[in-house]
Amino acid sequence: GRYRDVETGGIIMGSASEIRKMITITNVLPSPIDSQRSAASFILGTQGVNQMVEDYAKPTGFTLHCVGTWHSHLQDSGGSPRDYQTAALIAAKIAIPSVLLIKTPSGYRAILAKTD
Repeated sequence: GRYRDVETGGIIMGSASEIRKMITITNVLPSPIDSQRSAASFILGTQGVNQMVEDYAKPTGFTLHCVGTWHSHLQDSGGSPRDYQTAALIAAKIAIPSVLLIKTPSGYRAILAKTD
């Protein structure tokens, strides 16, 4: 892959249903150009994010929207303290159940976050 030696990530689009307790992922948008990648961390940038998300969501009547973010870990590890903080920040910002996915060499880990 393009970012084999560093962590990378992006924005998860889809829908969330609190009633069905389900998040449906329909697409993954690329990370903004101001994102920062290293072997130990990925920081999702913000440049153009609002427009990118709106451009995806608007044609769907906003039935599909941002439901979280994803990033990779180069090792098989779970979420870091920063990952849990990020999940809580995203949940507070989008005010619906959200997910932070972590892609590891052996599969995916998920951190679910919602505002109480």
